Amino acid sequence: MLKDCKNDYYFLQPIQTYSGVGGKTSDGKILHPINKKQQVLQMQDDTKAILQNLPEMVPGEEGLKDIVIVEAIKKSVQNDSKYVHL
Repeated sequence: MLKDCKNDYYFLQPIQTYSGVGGKTSDGKILHPINKKQQVLQMQDDTKAILQNLPEMVPGEEGLKDIVIVEAIKKSVQNDSKYVHL
């Protein structure tokens, strides 16, 4: 997965797994895979954020963006793969 961040980017692979995701940023920084289940780490961070009134590692708005994209994909598939504006 290549993600554009305005003027820079990062690349992650594989993108559909709970562990072993690694990658690289546009400035050459290597993102080494985490040797733990990433979903578990995120859920533990969510719990800590709630209990200690801290900001989350990944705010809920990010998950909502994912849902918007999934819904657009479904709509496109249902309409002969036509482009769906996000």
